[in-house]
Amino acid sequence: MDILKLLLGNSGGMIDAMSQKSGLGTNDVEAVISKIAPIFMQRANENFKSDADSSNFLDMIRRSNLDEMTGTPQNVSVAEGNELLGVLTGSKENSRALASDVGSQLGISADSIKTLLPMIAPMIAGMLNNQLKASNLQDSADSGSMMSMLTQFLDQNKDGSIMDDIFRIAGDFFGKK
Repeated sequence: MDILKLLLGNSGGMIDAMSQKSGLGTNDVEAVISKIAPIFMQRANENFKSDADSSNFLDMIRRSNLDEMTGTPQNVSVAEGNELLGVLTGSKENSRALASDVGSQLGISADSIKTLLPMIAPMIAGMLNNQLKASNLQDSADSGSMMSMLTQFLDQNKDGSIMDDIFRIAGDFFGKK
């Protein structure tokens, strides 16, 4: 299953709202999401592999509702987005560095990307919550089952390694530019 198709496929209203808030065109917003989503998915997977407070992150995922976000994007809580962003990046400094790095790669201002990050994080969490529901893991999921689901989700060629898939996603993205 392709992460980017899940996120971008039914998120037209969300993309438009993100475009308005960031001042970027919808194509640029989609480019940022395409670049950030695999990074956030990898970091979510790393969170579940570690002994960090992954149960708190799992609770945040369970509370995220992608369908609600895409239906009423203006209601996405920036505070919740920043909380998720903190879990996914570890610190404000890391978020700024990520925005700067992605901005330089895409030719988009880091400030515009910083505006998008707390909106992208809940999209990722909402998508993961939808996957939990689809896998019937919503109530019983622990960090181990979530890590397994994320690994399966990211390991598109089923070779047991997600790194090559993340690089392929990034390569596909840059090949289209």
